[in-house]
Amino acid sequence: MTLLQKVPHKLNEIHRSMTTIWIILLHCALGFLMVIDVVAQHKLQDPVALAATHLKAGKFEAAEAELRKALAAGDRNPEVHRLLGLIYDETGRAEKANEEFLQALQLDPNSQRSQNSLGAHYFRRGKLDLAAEQFRQVLASSSNEVTANHYLGLIHLQQGQPATALPFLKTAQSQSPRERDILFNLARCYFALARNQDAVQSLDQVLANTAPDDGATSYGVGVLLLQNGQFRPAISALERARKLSPANPAALVLLADAERQAGQFEESWRLVNEAIGLLKRQSGSASRQSEFLPKARQVVEALFGQEPRSYQKGSALAEILYLEKKYGEARSLLSKLEAQGKQDPDFFNLLGMVYGGLNQLPEAAQAVIEAIRLAPSRSDLIFNLAGLYQKAGDNTSAVKVLKQALAQGKVSPEIHFALGLSYFNLGNF
Repeated sequence: MTLLQKVPHKLNEIHRSMTTIWIILLHCALGFLMVIDVVAQHKLQDPVALAATHLKAGKFEAAEAELRKALAAGDRNPEVHRLLGLIYDETGRAEKANEEFLQALQLDPNSQRSQNSLGAHYFRRGKLDLAAEQFRQVLASSSNEVTANHYLGLIHLQQGQPATALPFLKTAQSQSPRERDILFNLARCYFALARNQDAVQSLDQVLANTAPDDGATSYGVGVLLLQNGQFRPAISALERARKLSPANPAALVLLADAERQAGQFEESWRLVNEAIGLLKRQSGSASRQSEFLPKARQVVEALFGQEPRSYQKGSALAEILYLEKKYGEARSLLSKLEAQGKQDPDFFNLLGMVYGGLNQLPEAAQAVIEAIRLAPSRSDLIFNLAGLYQKAGDNTSAVKVLKQALAQGKVSPEIHFALGLSYFNLGNF
């Protein structure tokens, strides 16, 4: 056999050998996958592992059910009790949580996870000395442990001891350099120590480790910067939060405050007006109003104080007072603006709503009627007048006004809704 004849023969042998190797490798891979599948199935069937998964997803009832299965089966794993403690803590059962954490530690006295969980439980309940004791026990065996260092830093910070807090927070940050909560609390500590540049740098790192669509973190950073007089960085963070949540008045109100304190009064006025518009559209949410209106009032009061003759700023302040249900204060302020507002339908509309809040319904109706005289084409004024008649129990007058509006072509969903409500109140179903 010549050399040229031998080449194909050798290639065939190599091909057969490679095929055999690939078959062996394939069998090994399949066997490995079967082992992984068995392990995965075991984990899925393990109540503790299932409970941990449910707990991470916030499914507390499902997690608790799995852990009760483990207890019923006689499982003495301390993690069962620790996880139950976490569930009880999250669902407002503080005493039971305490019992479970102590049970977990009785089963494994050296468990750092259980010590940290019990310490965090004490911290949330304001029992700072008991919390510190648990975290110190962790650090006695592991001086760089992140959670214990972080919480001890928080405890000293809460007790007004930033210099003592700083080493703990720096240790936690060194072990977990990208953890945003640690960086944020480290910034708080630096501010308390008047190390503003270090604080701003820590907050820059918070934002650098924040997802592009996370507006809540940007808002929190902006609040902390504003509280500590860092107006330019605060404006930057709040602008980011505002872009991510344009319908949320919180960022707008604080951004307006930051611009005001930075001396940018026109921009502050523009932003607070935008925030008032949002707050009016969200007037059904009392909790949101109580959260943002006081700050909006503070900003507008400051701007109005700089221009006490400004009708626009005075009207905006009166509107905020009305939204806050401070009807007496709103009425007092509107009386000072009356000469400037005598040709403004919005002035009389707001005056009518304020009188309505004071339950002075005849005066309220007359004010809104004057607003309609000044702006007869506005259907919102008709709607408000009908609402005042309905509040006074005069549904006949409400129907009359609304039918006149429809006859004049003032058609809107609000008009039809108010008319239907008046008919309903009259028993005309």
